[in-house]
Amino acid sequence: MINFVWDLAQQRQILNTKDSAAEASRTAKSADQRIAELEQSFDRLTLITRALWEIVQQYHPIDDGYLAGKIQEIDLRDGRLDGKLVERFPNSVAIRRF
Repeated sequence: MINFVWDLAQQRQILNTKDSAAEASRTAKSADQRIAELEQSFDRLTLITRALWEIVQQYHPIDDGYLAGKIQEIDLRDGRLDGKLVERFPNSVAIRRF
């Protein structure tokens, strides 16, 4: 009888472990998908930024140093030079098309 109870307890632990492993697998897949989405967004924004910078340079004599200064100025608007933009702007329709 003790062996039977022990076997039931072991089976329950095995099932719980399988459930935990399945949940971990789902979480990992979800994280992988989110990373892929973020990489795609990053690549799209990099391309848009490059295109805009080349358009600006084509029509105005602005060099990379001026751009770097402007980036720092905008970054400091929240009082911290941390490479983050605190303001949030809605995605424009033109940017979402890319």
